[in-house]
Amino acid sequence: MRRAVLVLTAVILLARAIFAGEVYREIALTDGRVLHDAEIKSDQPGSVTISCKEGLLSIAKRLLPPEVAVKYPARAAEESTAPPPPRRPPASRPPRRPAGSISADGCRIVSVLDKNGTADVALENDTDQPIRIRVRELICRTSAGQSFPARYLTYVAAGRSLDDPGAPTTTVPGYGRLAVPGRGILTVRVFFFEPDSDAPKLIERVVWANAP
Repeated sequence: MRRAVLVLTAVILLARAIFAGEVYREIALTDGRVLHDAEIKSDQPGSVTISCKEGLLSIAKRLLPPEVAVKYPARAAEESTAPPPPRRPPASRPPRRPAGSISADGCRIVSVLDKNGTADVALENDTDQPIRIRVRELICRTSAGQSFPARYLTYVAAGRSLDDPGAPTTTVPGYGRLAVPGRGILTVRVFFFEPDSDAPKLIERVVWANAP
């Protein structure tokens, strides 16, 4: 049995070595985003790290197109001899937000692309029900250390690109709420600055309002 496990581990490592570093001219993700000049940098159990013109992104394997997904199948976490950690009892109240990318309701920021004063932000909902977020809870932090709440955001129908001039656009003001569908990813374009603002517009991070 132990020998079989060692052989299987060797096969997995060999497959990673073969496929890691593959370059694709385009990868069309199932959430509508298209990555250009994309190179697979690393392969994790549930995601791959991709270097592309759009940035260095961690992409869930369920979003990969079939011709790429077949080379990077989702798999269980790496084998470990350590016993699993004890399960925590259910919390009696909603957990506080971690420092970074998850909202109090469970909506995750999975990628951010700076667009010179705006940012294309991919929001992932891992729950079965839609999550309604307050637009102003999205905060950008600039390279100068300043923070600005979202003034408003726009999004287009699933399968359309935010850069497609013919795609019908929906706008949600800063005081409004946005519904992120259950078990899905919604990419939105967030506007943080007044058009004539002289604030430094190099966006370093986008986080939730009470993230440190």
